[in-house]
Amino acid sequence: MIWSAMYERLASALSSLTSKADFAERRSHYRVPCRRSVNMINQAKAVGGHMINLSPNGMKVRSADRLPRGREMRIVVSGNKAANARFVASIDLICRVVWSKYSSVHQAYDSGLAYLPAPGVDLQYVEAFFRHELGIDDLETFQRRTSRRVSIELDVTCFTPDGRVSLGAIRDLSEQGAQFEGALNVEAGSEVRMRIDLEGREEHSLYCVGTVARCKPTRRDGWYELGVSFTEMGDPAMLKRLISREMKSRKES
Repeated sequence: MIWSAMYERLASALSSLTSKADFAERRSHYRVPCRRSVNMINQAKAVGGHMINLSPNGMKVRSADRLPRGREMRIVVSGNKAANARFVASIDLICRVVWSKYSSVHQAYDSGLAYLPAPGVDLQYVEAFFRHELGIDDLETFQRRTSRRVSIELDVTCFTPDGRVSLGAIRDLSEQGAQFEGALNVEAGSEVRMRIDLEGREEHSLYCVGTVARCKPTRRDGWYELGVSFTEMGDPAMLKRLISREMKSRKES
């Protein structure tokens, strides 16, 4: 399977950098130790936790709540945060919960997740993300390979299901999601509808729906920084053109 082949390449690359003693052999697949924060979105509820390891077919995560066995969930993996920058990136995956059990040692629930192919998941981006996060590629190589996330200043209007409307500003944008700031405090896992204003460009507005992966206060009183993963996009071609133009303009400048 394509998922298996991708993570086999990662495990092979890591084995050249790390001794086999650092891997746990299970079910004929290496499990690569990797600790990263994750949000596991189950319908409207988001469960926070962290990844324990990766394998070619899935990952092991640890959380305070038990994950329902057999449930399909969206997993948002946070990127490594540099000292002078926001999260480098984040990645969305769709997984099925294979097992979940309580660990008395850690006083938390350990769960095994299996990757599921999903529409809109860019496997090259996923592989590049994990290569960077596991220390195989540096940030410059990661950004060159993915060419997806651009720093950009755009006005955005957000609408929540409970009727709240908030103005804000997009700080960076990718085909998978966006980071923006605004006077909107919502829980992770919440749905927001967004109208991104493109005044001064050939298009006028870009409409999309997303799931909030994180929300934290900024230094500006009453404002929050939100990371949103897109679930619906009114005009995907428009978004791609916008990102391509921004990337091209940066190369030319």
